[in-house]
Amino acid sequence: MPMTHEQRILEAAPDGILTINESGIILSANAGVQKIFGYTTQEVLGSNVSCLMPSPYREAHDGYLQRYCASNEKHIIGLLREVEGRRKNGEIFALEISVDEVTHLQGEERRFVGVLRDISSRRAHEMQLRKREQQQLKEELARHEVYFATLTETQRQLSNAPISGDLPYQEVLQLVGVAAYADRVSLYENRSDDQERWSAQLVEEWRNDNLVPETIAEHQREHFYYAPHFLRWQETLSQNNFLAANVADLPAAEARFFFATGALSILLLPLTVYDKLHGMLMIENYEEARLRDLVETSFLHSMSLAIGSAIEKRQDQLAADSANRAKSLFLANMSHELRTPLNGILGYTQLLLRDKQLEQEHRRHVEVIHRSGEYLLTLVNDILDQAKIEAGRLEIEQRPLNLSNLLQELIEPLRIRAEQKGLHLHYQPCAHLPQQVLGDAKHLRQILLNLLSNAVKFTERGAVCFVVEYFQDRVRFEVSDTGIGIESAEIEHIFNPFQQVGLPHKADGTGLGLSITRSLVELMGSRLYVESQPGVGSRFWLEIHLPPLESAEMQQALATHIQQFSQIIGYRGVRRKILLVDDSLMNLCLLEELLNPLGFLLQQAENGQGAIEQAERWQPDLILMDWVMPGMNGMEATRLLRTRLLQAKIIMVSASALENQQQEALHNGCDDFITKPVDAVELLSKLEIHLGIHWIYQTIHAPVQPLSSKQQEECDWHLNQEQLEQLTAHVKRGDIRSFKDYLLRLLPTDYPVPVFLQELQALADNFKIKAIRERLQQYSVKNAHR
Repeated sequence: MPMTHEQRILEAAPDGILTINESGIILSANAGVQKIFGYTTQEVLGSNVSCLMPSPYREAHDGYLQRYCASNEKHIIGLLREVEGRRKNGEIFALEISVDEVTHLQGEERRFVGVLRDISSRRAHEMQLRKREQQQLKEELARHEVYFATLTETQRQLSNAPISGDLPYQEVLQLVGVAAYADRVSLYENRSDDQERWSAQLVEEWRNDNLVPETIAEHQREHFYYAPHFLRWQETLSQNNFLAANVADLPAAEARFFFATGALSILLLPLTVYDKLHGMLMIENYEEARLRDLVETSFLHSMSLAIGSAIEKRQDQLAADSANRAKSLFLANMSHELRTPLNGILGYTQLLLRDKQLEQEHRRHVEVIHRSGEYLLTLVNDILDQAKIEAGRLEIEQRPLNLSNLLQELIEPLRIRAEQKGLHLHYQPCAHLPQQVLGDAKHLRQILLNLLSNAVKFTERGAVCFVVEYFQDRVRFEVSDTGIGIESAEIEHIFNPFQQVGLPHKADGTGLGLSITRSLVELMGSRLYVESQPGVGSRFWLEIHLPPLESAEMQQALATHIQQFSQIIGYRGVRRKILLVDDSLMNLCLLEELLNPLGFLLQQAENGQGAIEQAERWQPDLILMDWVMPGMNGMEATRLLRTRLLQAKIIMVSASALENQQQEALHNGCDDFITKPVDAVELLSKLEIHLGIHWIYQTIHAPVQPLSSKQQEECDWHLNQEQLEQLTAHVKRGDIRSFKDYLLRLLPTDYPVPVFLQELQALADNFKIKAIRERLQQYSVKNAHR
């Protein structure tokens, strides 16, 4: 029977079309079913449609039809679904299926038509696309990781570069070029002429030697300036934007510029920091044009910003270093100019105070001059310390120190100043304070002196209290007063350099004391606290780690460190020759008057050239060399003397206290360094070390141990009548300072201090004049019966 028109249409359809009854039996199937599944029409007619499906679709299919027929519940009817089909050869494939009911009359068997489409090719294509996308994503992530690692390494290279040297541009540009698959990366820094016109100078470049053609016109790349298209670049980059383009798409003038060198694509990136343009980074490709996506460009932009930050940091640091050098030079000059006259003032007052024949009234006058000179020296040191703190060059030195002695020596002169103002200075020491600790005596004294001096200075009535407590190797110092007090809003300002607050007029001093004090406390690993109330007073306190010294070795180190010479009358052995070199006649006379009585042979020179001539002719054992002199200075002379193999020890004597100059002196051949004003004790100590001499003392003040009762009885030491009369005379005049000075001269050197002298020292420390008189009277009576 010939096919009807409708049958021919069904047979020609590319999809499989079949009809089934409500039980799922296949009633008809077109050629598309055979093409898709491999079954002939005769093979599938009368079979359940589930034969074309694998599990689990096979088991579920009849249930869908039965539920639909019973309740019209549509699970598959009228819906397009993607399921799996099963070919005659057993192959499982992706199948798209649509089932709908064929209109039927009442009482007739219900029929359904299914349209089936093989989508396995589409699924395979989608899978291929998905795999490709995953691969692209993987490659993209890998590329991002490369960019991130490059950015990190770029920042590391730049941050680790020494400030004094050049930035590692070549290494950084190579990192950028490799990561960006570029053929050439160039770095340009901004330049400007006297008319402030913008230009960019080539600083460094990196090339991929395998790709970059040899025809690049070098002269065209060294300098960009003034041309309109360069100004367009500047405007774009100044706004922190980038410029990316194929060269063929650029304006004609720019395209000609790049075509001349063979570049096909470019990327210009700004080197900006806070809207300030420092230059640009140019990335070029020659083999093929390459336009990078937004993520790549963002990473490269981050690298250019890192380079810009490094350039600005380096410029700022170089400017700061230049300013610091200028400040250091100024401070060195000022230090020299101030210390030179102070050297004469303090030097001669030291000599006068060593004179036993000096009348008491004149001695007090000299002491006033000496204290005033020391105060001026303190101001100079404060300024230098502030400069060292700002430059980060001030160091804390941990050495053995006698804490009790340090505090007592600190309190005595301040008590006198307080009494002169009608104030009571109350010192409350700790009962169990360690006698000997490890710390920085110089800076600890400076801290406490600043706090106590301020308390006395800014208190007009009432008292100043100094309390010391000790626990767990930490010492707590507290200074309180009943002075003018400080407003709470101004407390932080008192630590600013050169600033004094809360005063109707500026007080004496530089205004550096508290600023330096807080910095020193912080360098010691502590913190300075303050509480204050206007009209009531102020309280400052701090805690510092000062571990006690207990071992015999440390005790000996302490004794050696704090040994002070009270009077040296000469030295043992052959006479030593010392050459004094200074352009100041006053300084030469001072050194000669100090050293000549001790038995040294002395010669003088007024400049570096004279020092060389004298040294070669006279062959001294030691040279005291001034640094700043007209003509040849001390450093130049020292270097020449060392090249001529002079064996003399050389001690540089300079009015500059800057640490770098001391290091320079030692580096250039000096054996030691002394700062003006010259301290007699320090000078003699260094002469002892470098000349290897042994002093002859009249007396020496050194840590000693008291006698036991048995030792006291066995000891034949005693005061003679002249010594007893001298002590008595000082006490009668009420001159405790002279009494203590004379008492120190009497301390024996070859055995421990007798108990009697210890008692006198203790009474003098507490100003017990009446008790001292009684003890001297008792000793005089006892001595008369010997």
